[in-house]
Amino acid sequence: VFDLGANQGYFSVIAASMGHTVYAFEPSHRLIENLQYYERKYAPFLHVEEAAAFNQDGMAELFVDKNSDASNSLIMQTNADHTQCVRTVTIDTYRKEHNLERVSIIKAEREGGEREEGQEGERVKQETRKTVGRRGDNKKRRKTT
Repeated sequence: VFDLGANQGYFSVIAASMGHTVYAFEPSHRLIENLQYYERKYAPFLHVEEAAAFNQDGMAELFVDKNSDASNSLIMQTNADHTQCVRTVTIDTYRKEHNLERVSIIKAEREGGEREEGQEGERVKQETRKTVGRRGDNKKRRKTT
């Protein structure tokens, strides 16, 4: 199970507690500590990655809203009060690095980043049995190099 935009980790914890192997991707520095607590509690089923699943490997600017963790996005947000530079990784790169043949479920809650998946995301979705929780957004994103 890939949880893209894990946020507080509710979906990841539920799936891990049911015995599913979960890879939770969350780029927000503020949310990682909570997710790492759950990673220790639900080991070996939960794996936390401090990164955004994206259409290219590298770094990008995350727009952070101090009042709502649900509003953090790689897409430029007018309500963001600051940005942070975060690691990005493609699903293919992550699968190759961790010798993962297939993904059974993708939960995507990435505040507009879904549109940035590109061809890789479409191909992975076709290989995946189920994709849940997708939300799109047409706002422009800024990328750092």
